[in-house]
Amino acid sequence: MSYKLQSNGYVVRLEDGAWIPPDAGNADWRAFQEWLGEGNTPQAADPPPPAPAPSCIVPLATFIERVSDAEYLAVTAAAQTDATIARWLDLTRAKGSIDLLSAEAIAAKAYLVSKAWLTQASADAIFFGPPA
Repeated sequence: MSYKLQSNGYVVRLEDGAWIPPDAGNADWRAFQEWLGEGNTPQAADPPPPAPAPSCIVPLATFIERVSDAEYLAVTAAAQTDATIARWLDLTRAKGSIDLLSAEAIAAKAYLVSKAWLTQASADAIFFGPPA
């Protein structure tokens, strides 16, 4: 016999794939406990999946409300000649929201500031935190 621990407290008997609950009234659980008592060691449980990356998703309408009219005009005008910002705007519009903690948003913020379409202070205010 061989067994594998599960993160939910169950044990899987590897020979037949049976899931054994941690219940003293269960004959398979008692057999597992006896097997342990004989000095055997089960396979370790699989590690838990990684935690999802943090996010701060804001609806596009809320994001646009943070942008002044002058900034909006500057960025949309820039998108007419700059493929990088045009692509980012197209993707953001298609999603209908923006994850302010995503690599794409962080890169877009830095790019907009580097091109002087937004000041650093303005970009920080626009790209910061959850909806107001």
